[in-house]
Amino acid sequence: MPPHKIDRKALPTDFPTHTHSAEFWVELGRTVATFGFLEEVLVKAYFAITGTTSCELHTDEEAAAAVENWSEQLALAMADTLTPLAEKYAAAVRRSTAANFSGIGALEDSLKAIAKIRNAVCHGSWGKPDSSGASTLFYFSRPGKKVSNLQKFETRIDIPWLKQLRAATLDLACDVIDSVTATGYQFPSSYGPGEPIGKSTRA
Repeated sequence: MPPHKIDRKALPTDFPTHTHSAEFWVELGRTVATFGFLEEVLVKAYFAITGTTSCELHTDEEAAAAVENWSEQLALAMADTLTPLAEKYAAAVRRSTAANFSGIGALEDSLKAIAKIRNAVCHGSWGKPDSSGASTLFYFSRPGKKVSNLQKFETRIDIPWLKQLRAATLDLACDVIDSVTATGYQFPSSYGPGEPIGKSTRA
């Protein structure tokens, strides 16, 4: 049997994204970008919450060690994906001496739930849309370590669905920002209300 190779010049323009409309890809891109914004907000919130939590330190050596450990934890958080980042952020809020945010449990659950959808839309392969413009994703997740737990993403996705997902993601980012500003501090790198972090000795 003779060998064969794909005739790349014969592929449709924009293959393999040629079967969806440009509007669909624009909306998907904006949705993915909003997830990126959510992760940035979580990192900054983690910095703000941990940076305004007091702890007992008795010596200069303890203080230096605490600052070094904090710096390492911040660096690790910057490379985290959405689910572990949400867990670290929520744990920091619960430990905080300044936090005034009672809804952290529900917010953490919402962040973890939307992270599963984020993984699908970011890593799935998009099937050909039907006559209504809805597309099926080729994406599987595996809760736990057993192959028997393999789950296929079944939701059919169209432009209105992506718009709704983007709005929900933005709402969560705003909730995270609110959890910081509820302490009375300004959200990092913003010009919003509150006291800038690092310009006060308040715990």
